[in-house]
Amino acid sequence: MPNLNHVNSSLPRAGGARYLRRSAVAKKIGVSVRTVERWAIDGGGPPFAVIGRITVYPEDALDDWLRSRLVTSTSAETVAAKGKAA
Repeated sequence: MPNLNHVNSSLPRAGGARYLRRSAVAKKIGVSVRTVERWAIDGGGPPFAVIGRITVYPEDALDDWLRSRLVTSTSAETVAAKGKAA
């Protein structure tokens, strides 16, 4: 089991699964750490786990979340956002 208290922003795990800290998630998708924190509070962001006081994001789940948000036009993005708000 990895030591989750070290400062690395990505955490390897046995079996090949990788977990990212919030700072690594923010950097990977180009948003602020505060945005990732807000998603964790309000919902709508990528799935995560809390281990003690450490929040980690499975890298494969983050990739799946990003793929689920793909659109083919800006109008498709608007329709998808309206559908989630309803």
